[in-house]
Amino acid sequence: HSTTAESGAVKPEHRAAQVGGVAVVMIIALVFLRSVAHITTVDFLPQLFESKGWTPSEYGLITTAYWLSSAVGGVFFGRLADRFDLRYVMSASLLMGAPALFLLPEIDSKIAFAIALMGGFTLGGSFSIIIVLAQSILPAAKGLAAGAVLGFVFTSNSVGTFLLGLAAEGGSIFGDGIGLETSYRVIGVVAVIASILAFSLPAARRQESGVE
Repeated sequence: HSTTAESGAVKPEHRAAQVGGVAVVMIIALVFLRSVAHITTVDFLPQLFESKGWTPSEYGLITTAYWLSSAVGGVFFGRLADRFDLRYVMSASLLMGAPALFLLPEIDSKIAFAIALMGGFTLGGSFSIIIVLAQSILPAAKGLAAGAVLGFVFTSNSVGTFLLGLAAEGGSIFGDGIGLETSYRVIGVVAVIASILAFSLPAARRQESGVE
């Protein structure tokens, strides 16, 4: 009976491999969704505020504000990730950024600058964390993990920008289109889904990677 039980049990190394495989798939999905929420947002900012009647200097300024706050957010949330669980810090940053994506299409005043700053700060805060997460899942190939994630970040943004642009303007697949304002709401939903996914990531190999 003991032989049968041992043969039917999942070996620890197999269980670890299964967890690692699931984590890799989740990381890939998270990179795509996070890239859409963060970078695709800024791709459409000029067009969004041009449609509101803003001048090129005005929507150029709000785009710059978004990118600058993203850089500051990366430092702030990166510091938090050094002290707390990476997954939860990333999840919190994405969730806090979602309201800005719903509000940006609705605001046509100087308050939009504050909302853009908030969105850039929170959504951009997870940029470096996603790389560290990938490295913790593949501790023996950290350089590969970082390079793969960075490459996929920009690939995901390209695909996301194309699909959301097509959805906004319409076409053979999307009919008359959903409009740019609704597209931002879709991105907001994407940010929430990414937040849930980050929160649900398994903690496989976290201790082995030396990340506390």
